[in-house]
Parts: sequence; structure tokens; C-alpha cells
Amino acid sequence: MAEEKNNYDKITESLSDVINAVNLLNEKIDKQEVRLNNLEQKKDAPVPLNQIEATMPQSTSPESAVNQNDVQSTPSVRKQNLEENIGGKWFAKIGIAALVLGVSFFLKYAFDQGWIGETGRVIIGILVGLSLLIIGEKTIIKYSTYGQITS
Repeated sequence: MAEEKNNYDKITESLSDVINAVNLLNEKIDKQEVRLNNLEQKKDAPVPLNQIEATMPQSTSPESAVNQNDVQSTPSVRKQNLEENIGGKWFAKIGIAALVLGVSFFLKYAFDQGWIGETGRVIIGILVGLSLLIIGEKTIIKYSTYGQITS
């Protein structure tokens, strides 16, 4: 009986800890929502003309203005690089791996079933190798990013 009461006390204590943690998380969420709303209101508010003039470059040469604009846009460049890495490189590597695995399993099945003999295997290897070389040389200029995927 005393052991059951001890277990009951432990469970209620654990539940109260969980409830406290959930309440703390709810408070954090509420604070984040308020902060997000404030940021969205600031974003939608019109920027005064004197602030725009203060942020404009002082130099009159077009080259220096372009360089300063490039420096100011670095966060978007970083985001674009991340998107290019995920979309251009990671998915390309996953697609290549899936294609290679699919073709290799199909060829293994064809070899096991006797559909392709030894001479056919050698001919297929030579034709595929030559065609990949030719396609690679012709498309490397147009698709240089995909032709030179690095790790």
C-alpha cells in the first residue's frame, strides 16, 4: 500500500513537472508571436524618405555603388547558395544514385535470367561508356554545374 502511494506521488510529481514545462513553452510561444507581429508591422510600415537617403551610398561613381549594393545583399546570396546546394547538388547526387541503382538492379536481373549473354554484356559496357563520354562532352558547356558536381 505504501509502495503504491509512493508511485502515485512520483507520477503526480512528474506530471506537475511536465505541466510546468508546457506552461513555460506556451509563454515562450506567446512572446514569439508578439515579437513576430511587431516585426511584421515594422515591415509593412512605410520607410521615411530621410532614412532611405541616409542608407544610399555617398559615392557618385557607378562602380562603387554597385560594389556597395553587392555587399548589402550578402544575406540573400547566402540563402541562394544554400538553395543551390540543396536543389542543385544534393538532389542531383540523390538522383544519380537512384538511377545507377535502378539500372544496375535491372541489369543484374537480366543477367540472372539469361536475357543477356557475356558478349552482350561487353558490348553494352562499351556502348554505354562511349555514349556517356559523348553526352558529357556535349553538355558540359550548357550544364556546367551538373557536369561538375563536387562533394
